Amino acid sequence: MIVNKYDHFFESVKSFVLETHLAHPEDLQGLPQDQVLLIEKRYGISLPSALRSYLSYFGKQFKMLGYGYELNFTQKMIDYVMKEAEEEEHEVLLRIIDQPSIENVVDHKQYQVSEVLDLSKILLTSFIDHNGIFDFIECKDENPMVQHFEKLYDEKKGGLHGYGYHPGEWSFIGLFRHLLFESISWKFFDRRIMEENKEGLEKYDRMSIDKLEWSKYYLDKDVKDKWYNIKDEQRRNFYKIKQEFSKKMDVQTIETSIIMTVDEFEWAFLEHLRILGVNI
Repeated sequence: MIVNKYDHFFESVKSFVLETHLAHPEDLQGLPQDQVLLIEKRYGISLPSALRSYLSYFGKQFKMLGYGYELNFTQKMIDYVMKEAEEEEHEVLLRIIDQPSIENVVDHKQYQVSEVLDLSKILLTSFIDHNGIFDFIECKDENPMVQHFEKLYDEKKGGLHGYGYHPGEWSFIGLFRHLLFESISWKFFDRRIMEENKEGLEKYDRMSIDKLEWSKYYLDKDVKDKWYNIKDEQRRNFYKIKQEFSKKMDVQTIETSIIMTVDEFEWAFLEHLRILGVNI
């Protein structure tokens, strides 16, 4: 039996979201191996190890509570997005193949498509209709960056000019960690009174994170005084510190293949806060 080294991480994610009531058991359903192989056959690709592991835990259905953020790489979503990309309105990959070059929307430089992308290994994974953004991964690394194509418009002539691409900020694993951070922060740092609708209140009240051993350090008075009840600027500073640490750990994961579980990552972050002088 081939062991996927990312299973340990996604097992910890599943345990975390169930223990904290961040998801119902029926909202977390994995795909059997034959359906994972069917995805590969349908799109003529070999799935990265990280995505293959994710699909085995969450690929049939994935729904998780959080504040304004959701990550969905299920089989249903992949099939939907790949179909959308083939529609006449988009024809994403065909348009890109026909482009003489493609713009990197971060550095705004033009590149030959073959220099920066292997279109034969691209799997489109999500789609934001109102601004024509398609998230995708290149199925060549075991933990690929989550990138996206976006529509570019000709300001002078009007109409669609072509597609640019964003090389991504997070790896697949890193993006998942970011989702967990958003959910944890939503519970710890957003006041219940800010929730204005019944559904939001139910989600907030349902999430139980206090019993986890590392969470008590977030709830400690000294930490609250620093991060919670003072000024928005200081709260934003916490978000910045956590995001920078998350990105640092993401680079470590990419370079060393060391994959921390949810608990290991949170303990490492608390140690990082101590180094920065936070009294915890």
